[in-house]
Amino acid sequence: MPNIVKGLSTVELAGIPEERYDRLFKVVISADGKAKVEELRFGVPTP
Repeated sequence: MPNIVKGLSTVELAGIPEERYDRLFKVVISADGKAKVEELRFGVPTP
């Protein structure tokens, strides 16, 4: 996942543990090519 986000936006994410299931990363690329990354949460929080 971090490599996909970096490839789309150049934003580097810290490693995401496999047991963490409550994170969602949304990459929005504007018309001028600038990318913005949002970290969202969903479902039951994991430690």
